[in-house]
Amino acid sequence: MNAIVLRRRLLFPVLLLLAGCQGPLATFNYKHGFEGAILRMYEDHVLANLGRRANGRFIIQMQFGNFASNVTYGTNMSGELDIFDTSNTITGSPNTVEFNPGFWTISPNVGSSLSGHAGFVANPASNQDQILALYDAEVEKPPETRLFFISRNSRDASRCYRSVNLGHGEWACVPKEMTRQFADFVTRVSFYRPEEPPAP
Repeated sequence: MNAIVLRRRLLFPVLLLLAGCQGPLATFNYKHGFEGAILRMYEDHVLANLGRRANGRFIIQMQFGNFASNVTYGTNMSGELDIFDTSNTITGSPNTVEFNPGFWTISPNVGSSLSGHAGFVANPASNQDQILALYDAEVEKPPETRLFFISRNSRDASRCYRSVNLGHGEWACVPKEMTRQFADFVTRVSFYRPEEPPAP
C-alpha cells in the first residue's frame, strides 16, 4: 500500500451547512414548476382556440378545476476528510505517510432531485355561446389590431410572447406588445360570468 488515507464521513457538518437552503429551493421549484405549467395551460388553450376560430374551425372552451399536485424533493449529502499528507512521504519508505493535523481537506458531495405530478379535471365551460361571441369579436377585428396573428414561419413563433402550433405548418402567435391585452382576454374567456341584467 503506497498511501494510507483516513477518510471520514462528514454528513452532519455538511447537512448543517446546506439544510437552510433546501426549504426555499423546494418552494422555488414548486412555484416555477407546477404553477407555471398551470398558467401556460390556460394561455395555450385560449390561443389555440383563437387560431382555430380564425381558420373557421370548431372550438370549445374548457373549464379547469380540482388541481392537485404531488411534489417530492430529495437531497443527499456526504463528504470526505483527509488528515494524512501523502505528498510528503519519507524518501525510500513508500509505505509511510506523514500525519499532519494542519493538512486537511473536505470534499462534500451534494445531490438533489425534484419530481412532481400535477393533476386536474377539465369540463366544457358553461355559456359556450357567449364565450364563442367573445372569440368571434376578437377574430373579426382588423389583423393589425388583433391580439394574435397566424404565421407559417416558425421564427415568428420563437420571437412572440406565446405561440401554439395549429398543425398544417401554421402557428398562432401573440406579439410581445400585446401581452397585457392577451392576459385580459384569457381571464375573460376562462372565467366567464354572464353580466347581471340592470336593475329596473
